[in-house]
Order: sequence, then structure tokens, then C-alpha cells
Amino acid sequence: MFVFNELSHSSDLVPVQSPTTPVLGTILVWIPCFEVEIVLKIYTQLLVIIFTGFNVLINIDNGLITNEPADVTLPCKGEELSVVVEFIAFLIKMMTQRFQLLRLLRQSQSAQPFSRLISSKVITDRYTVKEVGIPTNNSYIAGKLWQGVGETDTKELPIVCIHGWLDNANTFDPLLSLIMKPGRTCYAFDLPGHGKSPLSSRGYFDGFAEFLMAINRVMTEFKWNKIVLIGHSMGSVLSFSFSGIFPEFVAGYVGLDIVRSVPRNHIDSIRRLAYGITKIEKKLAEQAGPPTYSYDEILQRTYNGRKESVNLEGCKILLERGAIALPNNKYRFSHDIRVTVPASIPIPETVSEEMAKNLKCPVCIIKGDPGEYYEPKENFDSFIDFMRQNVSDFEFHYAPGTHHFHLNDPQPVAPIITQFLDLKVNSKTATDSRNASSKLSR
Repeated sequence: MFVFNELSHSSDLVPVQSPTTPVLGTILVWIPCFEVEIVLKIYTQLLVIIFTGFNVLINIDNGLITNEPADVTLPCKGEELSVVVEFIAFLIKMMTQRFQLLRLLRQSQSAQPFSRLISSKVITDRYTVKEVGIPTNNSYIAGKLWQGVGETDTKELPIVCIHGWLDNANTFDPLLSLIMKPGRTCYAFDLPGHGKSPLSSRGYFDGFAEFLMAINRVMTEFKWNKIVLIGHSMGSVLSFSFSGIFPEFVAGYVGLDIVRSVPRNHIDSIRRLAYGITKIEKKLAEQAGPPTYSYDEILQRTYNGRKESVNLEGCKILLERGAIALPNNKYRFSHDIRVTVPASIPIPETVSEEMAKNLKCPVCIIKGDPGEYYEPKENFDSFIDFMRQNVSDFEFHYAPGTHHFHLNDPQPVAPIITQFLDLKVNSKTATDSRNASSKLSR
């Protein structure tokens, strides 16, 4: 029989098998559940068409389709029949590949986190990189698990890397390749709506809350009680916020080029939000689908869109996860258009200051020189001074380069991060562990 699992608010696809129809063999049908009622009718029509030749009654009751002998009247014929069959074939073809990952994740729902291996991408004598996905309620988080090769007595806490707006996990590839060592584990993931991670919601979503929850989901999946955060740009804002809101879960924070959310007027922010949603709704109404480009065109748009902050080689690295290859040598961006809507709630300066005071871990901020200032330089410098005065273990560095200095040339910044991790984070972790052991032995 066929069982339709209805997930009315999911962009998820559910695999359905028919072990009771040997004439057709094993049938795998992908059911797109983002518009369940509409698609259910279409699939029902298709199934009637298929099974009519085998004298089967398609009886829908509470999502169950049984195969009992009966006479069936074809619901459509002629050109209508051709259109239905053609549409279903197109739907299956376009959707199946995208959601193969989700199928694998759901099948391994009860497995251990590290068994959620989708594919092994890089293996060197120093580290391995594996594509590891994390299932969420209606979707999944895609990411890359980096693990140092070799044995060590040093116990390191896992590192979670968070990219910037419209970037993806690949932004950390050049940097992580330099800082990996035995015993070190890093998980760089695509934020929801970026790279290979789809959004779980159908309509407008609150990006700030969704992104913070993604960090929590990563920790829960890997059973990590404490982590080190490395964030770039918006990812640094998220890392700073998470560290200030949940200080008990963070052992170290490295921020690249940006620290806090830029304070904005609340009324102006609400206006920006309203205009942003209206603009996207208009785009979705006017476009038959996402724009497509040749590779050279999408590469140039990536370069221009980041105001030449990323060199062409870095743009190619980002496009490995940030673009989807289509037929006829065409490409489209993989990010969800909804992530371009401005955040609904700006973080006031007083709240950022409270977060800074609440930080309990060592903090390392690395600013690009010239980098990019999203607020007046004097305001940024003033907040750095505030952190110096209120964060017990704080260090600040400059690194030559643009806003994406860690991607274009990680050589100057890698030693700073390595030293911070070895001397501030991991040494403190080892000391705390020894102190805890000595207390237990008393």
C-alpha cells in the first residue's frame, strides 16, 4: 500500500514504497508536502491513471490508499491526461535529487550523529572533511565536519564555525585547512536558507531566532555540552549574541571583522522590514522561477555583489555550495530569497553591552585592515573599548585584507587563532578539568 505522511508546513519530501504491487515492481514516489492538498490531488490522479490498467481501486481514507479490485473511471483523458502525466514527471524529476539528502537523514534518525555521513570529500594526512547533515523538525542543516588526523593527549572542545550573510560553510575552507591538528574537530555549517541548508518555514521567518536555534541544534545533535565559536560577519554577530545569551555553553569566541549587530532606529528597521517583504513578494509574483546564469555570469555577480571583498578564487569556493547547476550549463544561487529580508528586531546598543558584560569565555576579535565598517568607525572602536573593560579575557588584533580576509588570505590570521585556541581556550579547559578532578578526589 501507499502511505501519505502529511506534513502541512514542510518543504520536506516523504518516500513512499509499494511492496504490494509486483506488476509495477518497487515504486518510489516523492511527495512534496509544502502544498499537501494540491499535490495529493495531483498524485491521486496520476495513481488512478497508472492503476486503472490493473483494475485497482484507489481509495483514499485518512491518508491511506488501498489496492482492492474494482472498476475505476478515469478522471481525465486526452490532452488533460497528457498534461497531468507530463507535470508529474517534471515534478518528480526536479524534486527528487534535491531531497535525496533528507531521505538519507530521516532513515538514519536513530543513528549516532557521526554516522550521518553523506559523503567524504577530503582526506589528507592532516585532516578529513566529511559532509554531515543534521535533521531538524521539517528540514535539515547541511555542514562540513573537519577532524584532525592523528592521536593526541590534548582534549579539545569542538569548534562551530558560522559564516556571514549569503555566504556558506565554504568560507572557512582555507582557514580551517591551516588550523587543523590532531584531536581538533570543527563543524562549519550552512545557516538555514544558505548554501545547502533549506529553510524549514514556508512564509516569513525571523532570521535571528532561526539562526541562533541552528547553533543549539548542532550542539544537541552532536551531544556537545560546550563549544568554541568562530564567526565571520553576521556569523560573528550570532556568535557574540549566543555567547552572551548562553555563556554556560561557550568556552571561546573568535569574531572576524564584526562583533555586534549595528544599532538602528526601531521605526526605520520596521520600515525596512516592510519594504523588504513587499519587494520579495513582488519578485516571487513576477518571476517564473529563480534567475539563471552562465557560470561566468554567476561568478561575476558573486564578485560584484560582495563589493570586490572576495577575490575571484574565493568566489569560486563560495559557489561550490552557493550555486546549483542546472541543465544547459546554467546555474542559480542556492540561497532562499527570504534570507534577504532585513531582521525584524534590531538589537539596541544597551542590549549589546549587556551581552558583552555577560561573556564568560576568552574572546578574540580580529578586524580586517581596512576590512569593512557597517557603523561609524568611532562607534566600532568605542564598543571594542567597552569590551576591553568588561570582558575578563579579551584580545584584539588587526589582519591585513578586506571584509573576507580569512577567505582571501588566511595566512596572517591562522596563527592568531591557533595561539588563542591553544593558550587561552584549550589550556583553560585542561586546567578546569584538572581542578574538577582534584575536587572529586578530596
